[in-house]
Formats: sequence, C-alpha cells, structure tokens
Amino acid sequence: LLVEKGSGHVDLLAPHVEDTRWYLVRNVALILGEIGDDAAVSSLRSAIVHRDPRVRKEGARAVSQCAGSNARGLLAHALHDPDAGIRRWAARTFAADTPAAAQAIRNIIESEGFEERDLEEKIDFWEAYAYAARDRASSLLIRLLEEKKLWRPKHPEPVRAALCQALGIAGGPDARRTLERLRNDRSRAIRAAAENALEKLTQ
Repeated sequence: LLVEKGSGHVDLLAPHVEDTRWYLVRNVALILGEIGDDAAVSSLRSAIVHRDPRVRKEGARAVSQCAGSNARGLLAHALHDPDAGIRRWAARTFAADTPAAAQAIRNIIESEGFEERDLEEKIDFWEAYAYAARDRASSLLIRLLEEKKLWRPKHPEPVRAALCQALGIAGGPDARRTLERLRNDRSRAIRAAAENALEKLTQ
C-alpha cells in the first residue's frame, strides 16, 4: 500500500530516512526501492552511509532498483562500504550496470590493501570485473595470475585457481591461450581450474 501511495509522492517518505530507529529507516529504504523513482535517490543518500549495516545494505539494494546516473554513483559508493558483505554484494550488482562499473571495480582491485582481503571477497571482485569488462579484463587477470616471486608463482593455488575461473568469464583469445597453457601446469588444482574455465569459456 505504501509503495502504491508513495509513488509520485516520495517527498512524503523522505523525512523518515532521517529517523533515529534503524529498522524504520531500513523499511523506508525498502519502500523507496520498490517505488524505483529517480526522485528517491537523493532521499537514499543518508541510508547508504547509515551507521547500521542492515540499513546500508537495504539502502544499496534500493538504489540498485532506481534508474539514472545518480543511482549508479551511490551504488559505486557501496563498493567501499566498511562491511565486506555489502562490498561483495555491490560488486556483483554493479558489474551488470555500465562500462563505468568496470573501471570502478578495477580501481579497487588495484588499490593498496586489496591483496590482504579475504579470498571470497577477492573472487567476487575478480569475477565482477570479468563480467563488467569481458575480454578487456583478461590483461589484468593474466598479470595477477602470472605474478612471480623468486621465479615461482607469487599466489597460492586457491588464488590462482580463482583467477582461472575469472578468466573463463572474461573470455577472449588471450584468456583462452593462457588457460590452454595452464592445462599443463605442475599443479593438479590449477590444471583442473583451467579445464573448468575453458569449458565455461566455450559455453
């Protein structure tokens, strides 16, 4: 009922985004997202930076349902959220948006400290970048995959296997050549990851 009545009257709901009760702000953000009006985006700015991660997550989800460049800008802000779960969700969601998403995600992958993040988060960002940039993502992913330390692979097997999977998403001739070569890697895990990625690439 509130979605139906609030459509076209976002100004009536906007003041409640500033309420002190986190659950009320979360619910208002949910309603604004269901309305999906570009006029709701400015009202969601405070929800995106709310102290409670449950509000920030609902605010980001609501923004993703709104159209327009302002909405994309706010969604990009969620890529830097203090909460890893929200960052991962934002990367997966933002990847399906515009070419601007590819550069924003790449900037984070190349930022200082990204390498220290949990593997699960790094996988989400690598795959999000592959989806957003497609074969243009291959050069960065291959560089990370082939990094050496004392003539040996810099990254452990789980990291290299995850990068293989991201290459399978990115596709392109460079990705295929790299994965074909990794079919003969000394590591059984990397050989299997390369095979799986090539199968995904073919599909």
